[in-house]
This record gives sequence, C-alpha cells and structure tokens, in this order.
Amino acid sequence: MPLFVIELYDALQTGKVKAQENPLAILDSLQLHEVTKFVSKTSHVWSGFNLIGNLPFWQSLPTNLQVIIQNNIKIHVARQKTHTIALNTQLEEDLATKGMIFNEADTQTFSDCLTGSFYQSWKDQLGAELWSLLEK
Repeated sequence: MPLFVIELYDALQTGKVKAQENPLAILDSLQLHEVTKFVSKTSHVWSGFNLIGNLPFWQSLPTNLQVIIQNNIKIHVARQKTHTIALNTQLEEDLATKGMIFNEADTQTFSDCLTGSFYQSWKDQLGAELWSLLEK
C-alpha cells in the first residue's frame, strides 16, 4: 500500500498498516517507537550516498584533477560509512531505551536462497570488475 512517510505514524497507530520498513533514523525522527515495538535487523538494504556525474564532463577534466577527486571520494565514502555505522549503533541504543525490542534476523537462510541464479544474473549483467567493487 503506497503511503507518504508522514502518514506512517497514524497508519501504524490505527492498524492501517501492521509493519513498516525504514532505517532507524526514520523510526527515531518520526517517533515510531510510540506505535511499534519490534525491529528486525535484516541488513537487506544499505543506502549510502550516490555520486552521480556527467561522463563527458568527467572525461574533459585533466587527469590530475580526476585523481584529486577520486582520492577525496574514497576518503569521504569511508567517513560516511563510519558515520552511518556509528549513527545506527547510537539509534539502536536510544530506541531500545524507549522500549523497542531488536531482533537479529537470520539473514543467512535468505542469502542462501539467492546464491544461485539471482546473484549470478546480476554478476553477469554488471561484469566481474563492477561486481567485485560492489562486494567490497
């Protein structure tokens, strides 16, 4: 059922929806601990920041500028990942003190079901180099 995120609190409170799937930052900012009790940590999504650019413009930059940009991207991607991990750790602690109960979902059985053709089809589409970067 499509729903604007701002309607989520009321939808959970009234039973219009029984569950929701959002990062901990959304649970915290919308105070969803008031209308839901359980959180299953599934690690099924990781949403970082995406860097998107114009390829012809990128190719027009001198190599030395490309190197500077690439080095800074590596630095700040690592910082962003570290920040996200720390934020989620803190949010879990905060939400637990507000009564939320966290469940570590068994993700291995889910992953096992996808190891065959699902991952292989994406690996084939993306190519070995890109797939390797994705796994990192």
